Amino acid sequence: MDRLFNFIERIRFIGFVLFFVFITSMFPDAIFAQNVTTSTISGTVAASTYGNSVTFTTYITDSTIQGTPPSGTVAFKDGSLAMGTATLSSTIPVIATVPNQPAVPSGMKVSCYSGPNTFTSVDCPVVKWGDYTYWAFSYTDNRDSLGIVAYDSSGTIMKQRELTGTRYLWQITMDASAQTLTFWGQDTGKATVGWSFLENQNATASFTTSTLAIGTHTITAAYSGDSNHTGSTSESFQYTVNPIATLTTLESNANPSSYGNAVDFIATVTSLGGYPATGTVTFKEGSTPLGTAALAGGAATFSTSSLSAGTHAPITAVYEGDSIHSGSISTGLTQVVNKLMSSTSLTFSSNSSAYGESVTMNALVTSSRGGEPTGMVTFKDGDTILGSASLSGGRAAISITSLSAGNHSIKAEYTGDTNFVSSASSAASLEILLRSNSNLSGLTLDGISMTVPFNKSVYVYTASVSNTVHAVAVRASSEDNTASIKVNGIAVSGGQASSPIELRVGSNIISIEVTAQDGTSKSTYAITIQRSAGERMDAAQALAKISSMYDINMDGKFDADDVRAILLLIEPVSIVPLPSS
Repeated sequence: MDRLFNFIERIRFIGFVLFFVFITSMFPDAIFAQNVTTSTISGTVAASTYGNSVTFTTYITDSTIQGTPPSGTVAFKDGSLAMGTATLSSTIPVIATVPNQPAVPSGMKVSCYSGPNTFTSVDCPVVKWGDYTYWAFSYTDNRDSLGIVAYDSSGTIMKQRELTGTRYLWQITMDASAQTLTFWGQDTGKATVGWSFLENQNATASFTTSTLAIGTHTITAAYSGDSNHTGSTSESFQYTVNPIATLTTLESNANPSSYGNAVDFIATVTSLGGYPATGTVTFKEGSTPLGTAALAGGAATFSTSSLSAGTHAPITAVYEGDSIHSGSISTGLTQVVNKLMSSTSLTFSSNSSAYGESVTMNALVTSSRGGEPTGMVTFKDGDTILGSASLSGGRAAISITSLSAGNHSIKAEYTGDTNFVSSASSAASLEILLRSNSNLSGLTLDGISMTVPFNKSVYVYTASVSNTVHAVAVRASSEDNTASIKVNGIAVSGGQASSPIELRVGSNIISIEVTAQDGTSKSTYAITIQRSAGERMDAAQALAKISSMYDINMDGKFDADDVRAILLLIEPVSIVPLPSS
């Protein structure tokens, strides 16, 4: 009986299995209704400061061919701790331009151009959807097709399909209402596909929080699934929350101070996140601690009277931080102790001087508490440094000739030394005057001697030349090279010959005008040159000369001047005035 019963049970079980297989063959979707999903997660940033908000976003992807967008909710977790949930919403593809190409599958190539009939290479347009980026490559055998290759965020090839109808991509367009993508290629060729061609139906959900504690968090997104999709959990996303940064500043209530007197160092700690900082501050000179003080209202004060004379640097304030704040160190402060005050005065060899003349500037550095300052003094004209000199016996001086004409505001600045603080004189006025010298230092005629030698105090000179001398050049030199010279109104360079000056028979006056640098002071020198007649003639000879239009003064023309010169050569005659009528 037992064997019979067991046999009957086995027959019933086999029948049930055969019936189940028959039913599933008739209704396959009843068993495989749920498509497998994959989940990814990312954050708006990889790290943030305590108290700041961050948004975590997950993409739930139906990787099945002809899949559908997942729906439902996603639970966001920090390790095993639930943070919150968010509802999925469908996404749409995005067209973007990507300059860096991924690894290209064998038999394909990157061929992206600026237009349908150009071969100017440009960055390729791509389609981004969910966690995938879709590239459209041309084939190396130049077939009229595009290879559509999907890469995940790590650059791994996830899918690839061939799309016929065009090659050499130049743009991608999308029709959101029709849910289509068009790939444009050579000669305006195109291939249009539905979004389902991408085989990457996906949805997204985001969760924002600002309550994460300081430290590193392992964030995951768990999708619960829906009637068409299985649930899935993303890989973990490492997110760091950093302490709030602080800024520590330091100041002294007395700097410089005197030896033995108390100095208060005040540290101020500012939170850059809006939360008050607490804890303690350590005050240091270099690496040596001086003391500590607790923060109260964001400030800590340390008082000491034990600093030795001299310069102490760097004095810093070191904030140790607290449970939500990071520590910080102030910039170094230089504390000067017991330096004596100094006083600087300034005098000149002359408060006014002519342009180009040497002026001596004298600085005197003293202290009301005695001692002899050492170091350097810098002389300045406004912000312009004129020169520096070392102190000797408390005095320093420089001589200068390069100041421009006008009024100058001069200061002497003492830089201080180990015993004396720096000081500066009051601004002193120094006037540089334009030169007024309009004297000549030399005056000559080329090839002609003047009646008396040149003397700058003599302004009128004479000279005689024969009739054969028709022109003369003048050389004049000024005592002051800033003065200007004109000969007969024409400017000449000092010491250089003027242009030849034509001489008439008889008296010729040459004027030499010297104008000083100031433009006001002027001196005029004059040379009278007497050119003699070369021959004497009677009235008949003079008439013959005049009749032949003789150019006696050789100026290239016959005019009244020639007639006058010829008449002067007539043997002395008496000119009797005509009787009046």
